[in-house]
Amino acid sequence: MIALENLVKQLELQRIAAGDLQQRIAHQTHDEIGILAQAFNSMVVNLREMLTRTTAAVTTLHTASGDLSTMAERLVYSTSAMDEQSIVTTTATKKMSENMTDVAIATDEAVTNITMVATATEEMTSTINNITQTAEQARMVTAEAMQSVTSAADQVQELGV
Repeated sequence: MIALENLVKQLELQRIAAGDLQQRIAHQTHDEIGILAQAFNSMVVNLREMLTRTTAAVTTLHTASGDLSTMAERLVYSTSAMDEQSIVTTTATKKMSENMTDVAIATDEAVTNITMVATATEEMTSTINNITQTAEQARMVTAEAMQSVTSAADQVQELGV
């Protein structure tokens, strides 16, 4: 319970939760908490890579969109170069289509990663609940033991030993 509490209180985890995907959780144990920290670190790396690819695809799409807009203005003002501009427009449209395909692929990866995050979160919740139940059982056993010790001490004191 203490290891999980320490993990949750780590500044890196709070920074990751705030969106800083450059952070890593420093947890070196090989128990469930260490495995969970390793999985969380892998998830953060995957999210960071996915965001990088998505950002690059959006930037490329934005650039292609700007190119297309510029070409449309040239067509309005320069009808004599319409044939040449049509070829450029076709090329830009193909590039935009490719970029949109890249964005669609990145979106699919994002959905997969979000699903993985949701699954990991559910597993973490389940693990935390199990730890909480075990800690409560331990508390109850300790309380019973304390009560037995107190009762035994009272009996010894009554016997005058």
